[in-house]
Formats: sequence, structure tokens, C-alpha cells
Amino acid sequence: MTLTQDLKDKIEKLKSEGHSVHAITISGVKYYYRSINRKEYKDLQTSLYKMTESMKGTKPDAEIAIIVKDSGEEDLVKLGLIEPQLTANSPAGVVSSLADRVMEASGFGVETEPEVL
Repeated sequence: MTLTQDLKDKIEKLKSEGHSVHAITISGVKYYYRSINRKEYKDLQTSLYKMTESMKGTKPDAEIAIIVKDSGEEDLVKLGLIEPQLTANSPAGVVSSLADRVMEASGFGVETEPEVL
């Protein structure tokens, strides 16, 4: 995928809002994604908590955990993915792979050594 002017404009706007923007190729397709901020993360966590609470007693806990994990990854990628949009024909592992990348771009799982003062 070539950077169209529309995509360049989206990227610049997102950067001006404080997001970091990244690209990765998965199964031959280049995906552009961004970091999420703390408010977006907290809103996502609240939504997943409410989903979990609404399902309690209706399904086994293990099934709820799988549903909530999958839904959380989908919602996270919806927030962070810039282009291209996912379709039913997107490779099966794309959502999980992109969710991991969005989390990394947002500061999760980043291991750095503390600076000695």
C-alpha cells in the first residue's frame, strides 16, 4: 500500500494529537496503526468489564474469558488501526497480531532499564 495524500494527512493529524504511528506487514499486507491514549484504554477496560458482568451466570467462566479476550482485541484494533480496514477475508491471526502491536505502540510490554541518576 502506497501512502496516499489522505493517509499522509491522517497520520500527520494523529501525530499532532500525540499518537505514535507505525506500519507493519502481515501476510503480505501493510497495516498502518497508532497508539491509544490512557482515556481510550480506560474506556475499553470499562466496556470489557461491563461485558463480563453482563455474561456472568449465563455461560461458563472459561467461555466468557475467551469471548471478552476476542472482543477486547477486536475493539483495540478498531481504535488503533488506520488502514486498511479488516474484512471477513483478512487472515485469521491479523487481529491478535495487530492488537499486540497497538499495545506495544501504547507503551505496554516495553522493557527498558531504569536510568541511574
